[in-house]
Amino acid sequence: MNEKQLKDIENIKELFHGDIKIELPEYPGEVHDIYIVTTESNKIVFRFSDPETALKNAHTSRVLRKYGIPVPEVSTHRITTKKNSYVEVYSFIEGKTLYERNLAGISKEKITDIYKQLYEICLKMAKIPVDEIRYYYKKAEFDFQIKKKDLFFSAMNMSPLVVGHDDLHDKNILLDENDNICAILDLDAIRLKPLVIFLMRMADEWQKYGFDIDSIKELAPKLYHNGKLPNIKKQVKIYETLRNVFHGNFSQLLKKRDK
Repeated sequence: MNEKQLKDIENIKELFHGDIKIELPEYPGEVHDIYIVTTESNKIVFRFSDPETALKNAHTSRVLRKYGIPVPEVSTHRITTKKNSYVEVYSFIEGKTLYERNLAGISKEKITDIYKQLYEICLKMAKIPVDEIRYYYKKAEFDFQIKKKDLFFSAMNMSPLVVGHDDLHDKNILLDENDNICAILDLDAIRLKPLVIFLMRMADEWQKYGFDIDSIKELAPKLYHNGKLPNIKKQVKIYETLRNVFHGNFSQLLKKRDK
């Protein structure tokens, strides 16, 4: 363990009375350190975060669970010994990630079934009212952000905005013992974007398992437009480039117009 992880563990211990066991996951994430804490009565997952992200993720978890999206339950605690820091506490869900199952060997038929489940979860998430995930925004500011994004995506013929997960790679898909999806991980990745963007991300991951991209037509029919599949990598690159340029410039234009 590095110095930061050792300090994190000391901070976690201060939240408990009695003996606890703290472990790092066998396959850690790429950005945040995750700690699995076993107490006398249960097992939970800890992640340190800034206040805004922690509170936003707890709110997002409540909304997604309300609409039947399989995500962990999240609570937050302020760390008094660590300046401007919160810890996100996640319910522990038994299972293996798709990454782990793929390392152990999984059939293409199973992967296809998992992606069918993922597609249905994406469609279900897209039906959540956008306003329900609003957090830390005053309504007027939130409406302004939505209007700005809607106008941007309309210019690309990609509206409307929906709720979705923007990073559905194999480490963020948790499977039960029957290879059914039991949780979608990483609430930081919940975004407001057109559905086609989320589906294109999913299709890009699909290709990494050696599937021909045209085979996704039966799996995700809503990804097709007029019988044709968008060039996924090209579309995502265009989207990212335009977003970066458009966000700053268009924000200023809207402010001038709305004065």
